[in-house]
Amino acid sequence: MASSHNYSTSSSEVGTPYTPRSSSPTYSVASRSSSTTISKRISISTSRRNTTMNPIGGVDIAAIEAAMKQSSLDHLKGYSQTNYPTVTQSNDTEYISQDAAKGYQVLREPAWNKGTSFTPEERVNKNLTGLIPHVLESLETQCIRAMRMINSRATPIDKYLYLSNIKAQNTDLF
Repeated sequence: MASSHNYSTSSSEVGTPYTPRSSSPTYSVASRSSSTTISKRISISTSRRNTTMNPIGGVDIAAIEAAMKQSSLDHLKGYSQTNYPTVTQSNDTEYISQDAAKGYQVLREPAWNKGTSFTPEERVNKNLTGLIPHVLESLETQCIRAMRMINSRATPIDKYLYLSNIKAQNTDLF
């Protein structure tokens, strides 16, 4: 990658030789050829900037502009340049009857979920034991139970931890 540069090599000039690592040409000390060396340096840097050092020299600006125009026209499809087929369901949906539904299937269907109104036999038959409470307590009953738990704690730290737990789980009761 050697390049030829025309520099003055008269005996009156003292300078350092041009090395491949150096991006700048040699500097002269002599006064009579300093204007010539500077003008050569400017012309070399101008030609170097226009050819090898131009970072945009290898970029196809027309292709970039065409891609930008295409993406601005493609506002309904986003940035995708390919169209994918419509997703189809391979199997038919299997519907479950109300009698066959159990557990979370019953709770997730609003028409089938009776909340706490399930009888004990329905709870066992539909596997709802532990998924829903047996009865809803009023706020007064919850307060009485919480105060008993607070008073049963021995240290203030235990009481604080219990109250912070109630605050995190049940803000109305807190």
